[in-house]
Amino acid sequence: MVTPISQNPECENQRYKDAFSPKSSRKMTYPDDFIRKVEKCFPNLQMLHERLEEGNCDIGMLLYSNIPEITANEILNATSLEKLKEKAREILEKEETYEEWLKLCKQQSIH
Repeated sequence: MVTPISQNPECENQRYKDAFSPKSSRKMTYPDDFIRKVEKCFPNLQMLHERLEEGNCDIGMLLYSNIPEITANEILNATSLEKLKEKAREILEKEETYEEWLKLCKQQSIH
């Protein structure tokens, strides 16, 4: 499970906190492979793609808030274990993408 931005102990540094502010004017440089990964994991979030291309550093909120969960009802109503595994792999890929964003943000925010 990923740590929400607001609970991340790294956020003790004010400059690091500011990087997560939706009103932050700070721009980030995202590697091409990260951009492709985000577009693959979140193909229907056009706003996310646009902000990513602009170098906005507030995309972490969009990444984190769009990580789905497997609910108890989904487990109880599942018709195959393979479908649950597929959804779990999707969740893990999205969590890893968010964690990668955190690392990029830290690298570019803390000197």
